[in-house]
Amino acid sequence: MTLVLKKLVLYCWNWVVPPQKRRKKSDKDELDPERSHLQIVIRAARVGYRRLVTAKQSKSTIINLLFRSMSVPKYLGTSLNSQQVKFEMLSQLEHNHLNHGRSHPKTSQWASEHAHTEVARGRNRYSNVFPYDRTRVSLPILDGHSDYINASYVSIRLPESEKVETRYIATQGPLNNTVHHFWAMCYNESEKQGNDVVIIAMLTPTVESNMIKCSCYWPEIDGSEYDFSESLKADGSVLQLLSLKRIRTEYNHTGQFHCTVLELRQGTKLKTVYHIYYEGWADTRVPPSLAPLLEISKVISQLQATNTRGTDPIPIVHCSAGVGRTGTFIVLDTLLNLQNFHQIGLKQDGEHHYDPIFDLVDQLRNNRMMMVQTVHQYRFLYQATRDYYKATYFDGVRE
Repeated sequence: MTLVLKKLVLYCWNWVVPPQKRRKKSDKDELDPERSHLQIVIRAARVGYRRLVTAKQSKSTIINLLFRSMSVPKYLGTSLNSQQVKFEMLSQLEHNHLNHGRSHPKTSQWASEHAHTEVARGRNRYSNVFPYDRTRVSLPILDGHSDYINASYVSIRLPESEKVETRYIATQGPLNNTVHHFWAMCYNESEKQGNDVVIIAMLTPTVESNMIKCSCYWPEIDGSEYDFSESLKADGSVLQLLSLKRIRTEYNHTGQFHCTVLELRQGTKLKTVYHIYYEGWADTRVPPSLAPLLEISKVISQLQATNTRGTDPIPIVHCSAGVGRTGTFIVLDTLLNLQNFHQIGLKQDGEHHYDPIFDLVDQLRNNRMMMVQTVHQYRFLYQATRDYYKATYFDGVRE
């Protein structure tokens, strides 16, 4: 234990417990030899800084002092300049991938040929954001029709994590002419997973700065219903009896989002849809705070836990293009939900310190182009992860 840590523990202890109130040391007071000095500091600090706050001292000052003194993953201290350099490295890697895909459209793993057919072009919201052929989601269609939808399978893992992989579907916000495709995808993917639950996280308003960012692709009134049968028949879908009914909507005040429950029906078979709609995050920007994203992540985990058939439902995440806000949320949802989150990045291989944020964004971009679109979003990942690390240790959110 460093001298700073020793002094800090002693200071917190003296502040909290006056000498006359302390018990004599007994056998029960012996510290577990396997207990790390970090746990001791945290225990003292959790009580100590509360007294300091009561005395109108700065809580953040104490937390930051502890944070600087303890052994934390090196990536959390990545400077803004280093973050910029890493983002530029990721951008250069992606630039090389896209060039390879254009140069070798038939053989490259970065090719996106299916996105450039005449039919597919009318299904893309933006002219520069496509799924790779290797990871694209296909619609269930009859022979002779297009199975294209601008959506990608995302599968990522961390080498230091106990989880094998985390999976998502990242997609663009539906256009008016692709709403029926979107719901056909939702139903079909749920069938492939063997469950009856669909979870959707929508991270964009429908209109932003007088521009349409996403169609309102679900019924807006409880009890109202959409029938997609004619549109799906015209496009050669195998799901020609698909309909969607809105059941109810609740507002989550903590996360500042609406959660709408819908029923997605194909003939007599029914899927329960949970549609999370958060509209407080502007395009290409960072969210106003981490709290809504944490609450969305929490609700998704709770909904997955309610599933009783097949595999856990894979979250379908989208914003407008399905890359910037979508990618940023997926990184946070993956990293902050790890059981061993506080140990990720502590291991060192020679002079190399593992950076899970760089790794996750790199993996995301291997699945779908432009994920975590701007350097501002990339920097937000470091700040948000650092804030969460502090909060879960010092505020007792995660014991």
